[in-house]
Amino acid sequence: MKSVILIQVENIQASNHTPGVDINVVGSLNGTSIYDVDLNSVEDKPWKKPGADVTDYFNYGFNEYT
Repeated sequence: MKSVILIQVENIQASNHTPGVDINVVGSLNGTSIYDVDLNSVEDKPWKKPGADVTDYFNYGFNEYT
């Protein structure tokens, strides 16, 4: 004997807004736009520490020089 389980899902409207995250805002580091941050001026460069994975800090094959 087979059992059939029916699951009723309410119609939920998709939202273009995630609470607490605004993807249209440019990020900042210590009050400076991330586009204006000079990586040479950053004191702590955790991506250069032994065992660090550079992809944890840079995406798509980029590094601090690209």
